[in-house]
Amino acid sequence: MPMNTLEICNNIRMEVERASDRGFPLNVFPPIVQKIILDAGKYDSFNLEFLSTAMVSAVATVIGNAFRIHVRGNWYTNCALFFILVVRPGTMKTPSLSFAYSPIRDYDTDMFPRYRQEIENYHRAFKEGGKNVSIEKPHICQTVLDDYTPETLYQRHYNNQRGIVILVDEFIALIKSRKRYSSESKIIEDLLSAFSGSPINYTRKDEESHIVITHPCINVIGGIQTTLLQNIFTPEFMNNGF
Repeated sequence: MPMNTLEICNNIRMEVERASDRGFPLNVFPPIVQKIILDAGKYDSFNLEFLSTAMVSAVATVIGNAFRIHVRGNWYTNCALFFILVVRPGTMKTPSLSFAYSPIRDYDTDMFPRYRQEIENYHRAFKEGGKNVSIEKPHICQTVLDDYTPETLYQRHYNNQRGIVILVDEFIALIKSRKRYSSESKIIEDLLSAFSGSPINYTRKDEESHIVITHPCINVIGGIQTTLLQNIFTPEFMNNGF
């Protein structure tokens, strides 16, 4: 198939800017995405590998449960992905994540005023009509989660069935926080179950807090410095498959 002008320009740029020397398969991306990545690398000094990976993660987050692949039998899978960017200081990891996820964060920000208006209407309706008013309480629709309790994580996903992403600038923070709220927290095990397509069944003493997510779609992405890798390759995480 003959190449169009953009594809030709991208190929020339990859050769001139020596992007192809890194061995990273930048040509697997659509031409317009290649141009965005090359421009960000040239004009903003972004690391091409980190930015490319962050953009794959962002696209997977946007797709979420909109599409699921039938593998065989009753086995279906979505495009949720786990990424850890292994970095050295000063390699533009954080700007890459911010750049790739900025449109999704903007969407979350735009949705918040709508939620505030809906919650105000909800409280006004109850104040005026009392218990005779039949109206469902609004919930925040959020996609990108930076900091959260396990209950918040599951509640946000329940309210956004399409899917969510755990975006942690320092991945080690996710590892250390798993026991922050409860010594019995099994957030890592739940993430692994969600990744394999198993339903999330979050049970609390309060029945109203019981949450069931039949088709979880949780993306995870963050960075970790090379000197901290030993915190990931522990017997616990090696044995449970994390």
